[in-house]
Amino acid sequence: MAGLVPAAMAGVSALRTPPAEPPVVEVAAHTFAYRLPGDFRQDGAAIDWPLVRIEAKRPLTIMRTQVTAAAYDLCADQGACRPRDRREKSGADIPAVGVSWQDATAYAGWLSAQTGATWRLPTDEEWVLAAGTRFADDALGTTDFTERWIARYEQETSRSRSVDSKARPIGTFGENENGLLDVAGNVWEWTDTCFVRQSVDADGHLL
Repeated sequence: MAGLVPAAMAGVSALRTPPAEPPVVEVAAHTFAYRLPGDFRQDGAAIDWPLVRIEAKRPLTIMRTQVTAAAYDLCADQGACRPRDRREKSGADIPAVGVSWQDATAYAGWLSAQTGATWRLPTDEEWVLAAGTRFADDALGTTDFTERWIARYEQETSRSRSVDSKARPIGTFGENENGLLDVAGNVWEWTDTCFVRQSVDADGHLL
């Protein structure tokens, strides 16, 4: 489960003795490449959304690590989160897996109540900013149906060959240039951005 983003302080009383604030890093504002996530169609054909340059207006503060299994399980033990689907070994050094977007959102709400600060999932754009060079663009580079199918198949088979399905200790996949640990490791990370299905006109504008 991805690290969370703290927002403004909220006047919410803690449910119990509040846990320690998770360690965070501040990612400096800078310009980065970004492609809107989704399934885009132009005249019925699938296309890649253009890669654009985004200029972040302000620094981003985000948790340095993914949410740990021990932290999430505490939320579940208190009845504020649904128990994880995969009850792998719980620990303060193991990332939480087997949780849905709803579960991740519930955890952010619980952590907010516990600490008195508002936490939320990052947007996809914020995650790409924080991921830095660990972000991998998955554009297929063609509008031809057959070529896209083959390219997608090659992407998925390449991932499946390298996937290690066991959750590894925090820090196994190293630190990126922004100080985040395990970005683009073997754990899927939730964001607060929807994967959209959109039609595009001849000029490339969303319909």
